[in-house]
Amino acid sequence: MSDTITNGNIMEYSIPWLLRQIAAMQTDTAYIYEVIEKLNAMSDGDSGEPGSPGNIQGCAKAKALGDIVKSRETTNQQLLNFYNKVYDDLSGRPKLVTITQSSPPEEQAT
Repeated sequence: MSDTITNGNIMEYSIPWLLRQIAAMQTDTAYIYEVIEKLNAMSDGDSGEPGSPGNIQGCAKAKALGDIVKSRETTNQQLLNFYNKVYDDLSGRPKLVTITQSSPPEEQAT
């Protein structure tokens, strides 16, 4: 049985398809290893002349790696939020509505 049904230009998805997408996200770590490999291939530089700020290239490489991982994890969180909404639609679960109120409602004048 197919997990997607094509109806003209419209694709309809199933819960097994959705779960496979989430599992694929969990195992997709190749980008981290690729970045680490590329950063390792770069020189760390040297400490420079006496009184210089030292090896700032190594610090920049570490920050770049952290930024890449953080960005990817943010994307994964957004995908999970989207998949959660798709799951709710597919499963027919009642949707929860969150209402946040920044200030108390004004009292009505009588």
